[in-house]
Amino acid sequence: MTDTTKKTISEVLIGMAAYFVIASIFVLIFTKDKLRGEGGLLVGTVAGVLMLFSMKHTIYKAMHMQKGHSAFLAFSSVGRMLAAVSVLGAIDYFGWLNLITTFAGFFGLKVATYAQPLTHRLIEKATKKKQGG
Repeated sequence: MTDTTKKTISEVLIGMAAYFVIASIFVLIFTKDKLRGEGGLLVGTVAGVLMLFSMKHTIYKAMHMQKGHSAFLAFSSVGRMLAAVSVLGAIDYFGWLNLITTFAGFFGLKVATYAQPLTHRLIEKATKKKQGG
């Protein structure tokens, strides 16, 4: 794994953490059962982190395959989707956590991925200020 890949993944993880903090504020304000709401958001965020690492592994492996990489990418994508639907289905069935906040936690991966260029710029500015530049 290259340094650029490691840096990008860490920036997405920072974005997911920021999303979690901001979403937690809304969960604490707008949900009746705060524990179930925060629990759902946490489970969704952890699932999003696991999906990020699954995608990284899938892309890395597909890049080094001689043939069949398209089918491997599709199969892995469907597997992640089934895992996400299974988690949401279990939460809906058992009712232990808030389904909507769990979905919002999953959505944090998408938000953090789109915000990664912004996160990258903010981190670059912060490190330049620290270094005195």
